[in-house]
Amino acid sequence: MKPRRSSIRRLLAGLTIALGMLAAPGAEAQQGSGRTGPAPTAAERAERRLTSLTAPLQLTAQQVEQLRPILTKQFMEQMAIAQRAQAGGDRSATRRETQALRRKTDDQIEALLTETQKPLYKALIEKERARRGGTGGNRR
Repeated sequence: MKPRRSSIRRLLAGLTIALGMLAAPGAEAQQGSGRTGPAPTAAERAERRLTSLTAPLQLTAQQVEQLRPILTKQFMEQMAIAQRAQAGGDRSATRRETQALRRKTDDQIEALLTETQKPLYKALIEKERARRGGTGGNRR
């Protein structure tokens, strides 16, 4: 007796569901980020941030080189704060620490910008904050 197409389709659908259930625990580990692979390093995050700032602020090559270590350090410190928070740290203390880090970084960035670039940077920060729903610390 030859199997019917509907039986084969049901079998394939069942296998697909079963395989999806096996893959689900791995998806939980990514916490809904939608990314695969390892998390980006501080240097990679700094490069992405530099890329996102260069065109709108018309950064010079010298400014990019001056900003790179500032942003790398910021992302390294953010990662350390996140690790402490995941280990059971105080959420409000973590939030205050993150906000202070962002203010410090913003001050360092603004110190390297021209008077023409500063209002553009502030507008960019406000736009990013609005896009995130108002989160992101007490930036000016």
